[in-house]
Amino acid sequence: MCSLQFSFLIIWYCSTQVFSIPYLLNIFSSATMKKPKNQREPAIVSLNLGCDEPYDTFKAQVLQKINVSIHPKTLDFSHYTVLYSIPRIVSKPGIPISDEDSYSSMIERICNITKLDTVNLHIESKAPAEESNKENDDNAEDEGVSKKKKTASKVRIYRVLSCE
Repeated sequence: MCSLQFSFLIIWYCSTQVFSIPYLLNIFSSATMKKPKNQREPAIVSLNLGCDEPYDTFKAQVLQKINVSIHPKTLDFSHYTVLYSIPRIVSKPGIPISDEDSYSSMIERICNITKLDTVNLHIESKAPAEESNKENDDNAEDEGVSKKKKTASKVRIYRVLSCE
């Protein structure tokens, strides 16, 4: 029983500074981002990676979790905004991870922490520019027509009853 407990023990800081980083991913699809802020429900997934993992491995693992969680049509890291926050160290909304330099600075910051609970990743799907412009143009036309229809349909007819 004791050997089983020790096998799950993770040493956070040692002389070689190789340890596992627990990530908590909050993944928001583009459909979720269209909802009002108080009605957005993210897909929440956990991920553990070593602190010595390269940026490409980090991207691949995050994309794999995104694919499993929200099943996007196209899977490309540039289609997502990724922000990280560390409780009591880096406040929310967080710092973006967009390239290898920002990933390296995150890892350096994590290595300086003696006790790490979790690293929160806030992942939002970006709408492709071409599609969002087409949708906005179409919706602008539709909204004008629908407003006219709505005002015309709000006419109420009242009956006057007389008592004699």
